[in-house]
Amino acid sequence: MILTSFGCQITPGTPTTPQDRRSEATPRDAESLLAEARTADPDVAASLYLEAARELLARGDLAQAEAALDSIDAERLPRKSRFTFDVTRAEVALDGGRALDALRILESLPIGNRSQMQESSVLLARAAAEAGQPARAAEALMQLEEPADRDAAYELNDRIWAYLVQAPPLEIESRAAVPDDPVPQGWWQLVAALERAFDVNEQRLQLARWQRQFADHPAARFPPRALGLVEHPSFTARRIALLLPFSGPLATAGRAVRDGFVAAFYRSEADRSILVYDTTDQDIGALYEQAVQDGAEAIVGPLDKTSVSALNALPVRQLPALVLNQLSWPETPAPGIYQFALAIEDEGRAIARRVAEDRRLRIVLLRSDEDWAQRATSAFFEAWPGGRDALVASDVIYDIKGLTDTIARALLVDQSAARANELSAMLGQSLEFVPRRREDIDAVVAFVDSLQARALNPGLAYYFASDVPVYTSSQAVQGLDRSGLGDLEGARVSQIPWRIGTDPVRTELEGAFADARGALSSLFAFGVDAYRIVDRLGTLSSLPHGRILGGTGILTFAEDGRVQRDLAWSIVRGGRIDPLPVIVMSPPAE
Repeated sequence: MILTSFGCQITPGTPTTPQDRRSEATPRDAESLLAEARTADPDVAASLYLEAARELLARGDLAQAEAALDSIDAERLPRKSRFTFDVTRAEVALDGGRALDALRILESLPIGNRSQMQESSVLLARAAAEAGQPARAAEALMQLEEPADRDAAYELNDRIWAYLVQAPPLEIESRAAVPDDPVPQGWWQLVAALERAFDVNEQRLQLARWQRQFADHPAARFPPRALGLVEHPSFTARRIALLLPFSGPLATAGRAVRDGFVAAFYRSEADRSILVYDTTDQDIGALYEQAVQDGAEAIVGPLDKTSVSALNALPVRQLPALVLNQLSWPETPAPGIYQFALAIEDEGRAIARRVAEDRRLRIVLLRSDEDWAQRATSAFFEAWPGGRDALVASDVIYDIKGLTDTIARALLVDQSAARANELSAMLGQSLEFVPRRREDIDAVVAFVDSLQARALNPGLAYYFASDVPVYTSSQAVQGLDRSGLGDLEGARVSQIPWRIGTDPVRTELEGAFADARGALSSLFAFGVDAYRIVDRLGTLSSLPHGRILGGTGILTFAEDGRVQRDLAWSIVRGGRIDPLPVIVMSPPAE
């Protein structure tokens, strides 16, 4: 409703919506309109039902509004009322949570004049956004005429930008490459250029280049607030303190994160310096004070949970801190504390979203008995719209030797065998029997380690379920060579983009450090992303839709300052881990 009302203010000679037009006259009671319509001439009745539907919609009575619309013979409406009829149908669908139905109505909406174009575009943007299609929402708002009022023009461009940066990265690149009207083409090329940029310095260069090319573009005349923050960030740290362990049990991890962080620093060529401190057996409070005295303007680290909690608990903190682990429940982050971690919960949520996007509604969930698998499972159910009620079956794998039995229980094969045994006993003779699995399964979600994962596919195949897609986390492929991956053929695996994409920083690191190509590769990526986050801290913490296309995922800030990771997807094929093909939506046909 906010978006709709906004759209009614953004043009000179602003067109009013049917609701606005109705409020200018004395409204008639919906019940009296319905009563009159029931006995009126069919042509008159159609208009009365439409007026009643508008009144019912305004007061939130969706069921009655829809019933009134269903009573209308659209062919009997005056031509000038057909647009209002379809708009009302779309609004009822939207308010009822049926965004896709609203989109279908709006896509075939006949547009007769500029006022109707304005109204339908605003409504289409709302429908597309609620249907999870931010690119279409952005392009719908791009169709609006530029407002005469400067504040309205800035607000419109802020809304367009908010939708643009929510679009899938591959869709942004695809649309930016398509020759189009200068307005949408300029928008897509702008967002693509800024998201490709490694750091804020490169973003400034890309923005200046774009402004020269699209000097008369609406986004150049009335820049979205995000562009102002690129040119003038609310916060920039010129000296960063890096707190990591370089001896003891976490030394290997600490060095990998440091090397990734420093490599990103050299890649950016920013005017800043890095102060490095060893946290091993050190008091975090004392290290923090030392960093302040040394002139640090931001903290990155520490790495272990105990030190992160200690930093969070300091009574006085002068500097923002990007800690490299998550606080334990029920700790809450203090102001200025931002949490960034390679958390298994991110993979659980990513798998939930992917399963839902693929419309796998009924699943079997199998998990290891390890703590990480339990945490991934909890995160999965937090994010999966189907909830536990749509879970067909679940089981815990306690012993790799018993995995086949675990699969049999989940697929109800054991019950099939039990029924056969009962029948054999009743007949007093042995029977030829092939066990049958349940058929109401769309997918298997597995939070398992690599050893368990290698036994999963053969177990499913043994019980005639090899056609059921398997979704799993990166733990399932950790450390597997080509031969081991062969046992996971067809499995869909959540991954950090660093492992399956191309990244010039990764190439440089792999050339300099042998560990960057192996099991520690994710920690090198973690260090690179930590640098990119602290570099853009002033932008990410100020904008609701800021993001980084990082090596460990698409990175965004949650309201509590936690950095969320949206992972990439891969598929195991021929003993390799390949990027899973992504279907990019084409722009809607004119």
